[in-house]
Amino acid sequence: MPEGSAASIPATLDTRKQKFAQLLDVKIQHGYRIESQGDTEAVVFTRGRRRWFGFLEGGEGARQIISVDEQGTATTRKLSTSP
Repeated sequence: MPEGSAASIPATLDTRKQKFAQLLDVKIQHGYRIESQGDTEAVVFTRGRRRWFGFLEGGEGARQIISVDEQGTATTRKLSTSP
């Protein structure tokens, strides 16, 4: 196998955008709303309780940042709910 791995090959912007759109669609289906959005990154949130596999999840809501990096790897990070 040649030097480097497939993971180190940069993904095209179109590929990243497509993967990001799929990731964002899943979040929206799970009740998240978009706070802000770029081509390959967004901040999403829920307000209060939300359904998760038929159960109500308690709490004051949740904020997450979702993104697809240059290698095409999707990541989701929890953000603080307080200012």
